[in-house]
Amino acid sequence: MPFCTKCGAKIAEGEVHQCPVQSAVSQIRTAEAQTSASYTPTISTPTWGSINLQQIITLIKNPFSSIEMTTEKGFSYGVLGLIMSALGMLFWFAAVYNNITSGIINLANLGKAFGLPDGSNVQSLLQLSYIKDFFVVVLMVVVYFASIYLFSNGMGTRKKDMKNAVAILGSTQWTATAGFIVSALISYVSIPTSIGALLIVLITNATIVFMIASEFFGIPTTKKVGVSVLIIAVNIIISGLILQYFIKTELVSMINTVFKANYFSFNDIYSAIMQNIFRGL
Repeated sequence: MPFCTKCGAKIAEGEVHQCPVQSAVSQIRTAEAQTSASYTPTISTPTWGSINLQQIITLIKNPFSSIEMTTEKGFSYGVLGLIMSALGMLFWFAAVYNNITSGIINLANLGKAFGLPDGSNVQSLLQLSYIKDFFVVVLMVVVYFASIYLFSNGMGTRKKDMKNAVAILGSTQWTATAGFIVSALISYVSIPTSIGALLIVLITNATIVFMIASEFFGIPTTKKVGVSVLIIAVNIIISGLILQYFIKTELVSMINTVFKANYFSFNDIYSAIMQNIFRGL
């Protein structure tokens, strides 16, 4: 009597043998084939820790998508968005400042060629205090968003904690950051146009923040006008304080320092600054 070579069972003549071992092997091979066929390799989006680059691009293109962010997912984007907006503002001022003072540096180099005194020190006098300036801008941004949170949370029907507000409202600042960078790059072509671009970015940002805050905090229609006025007013005040700080601390300080060096006359500095400000018009 023949035996099955797989399981060793006896095989009767005229009977179809169902081998359990062969059946199990066939099932395993079928499952492996189905798994291989269903597997599709994917290309993962680059991430920085818990930060996804694709999500940042989405927030830049559509800041209103921040309303869909959860506290756990969006808090990192919100905090980083606030920091990057401060860096963007600082980058804009640094670009404008460097363009304005480039004429003075050129005068210093020309004077050095003719042996005028203290010419080599002028460029070092025109350096920005980047670290101090950055922390000042960050402080202003924190005050700005804290004010918006207090106004919106106080007048809205949906009360939110600060962490949730940072996740949503902070994530809107990626668009503003991109706007600051573009405005800074424009300053290398025309400073007045760059200032105009900055104003557009600030107004657009205030509008976006108001619209998202209205939805997020559930601000009633009867209070939306009041909240919008407060948000725009705070935006103007904080932006004005930042610009005033930059002008008073950096530009005026630079001019006073150069005057004390007795190297340039007022007309020299004024002419150099005006020439660079209105370049490109």
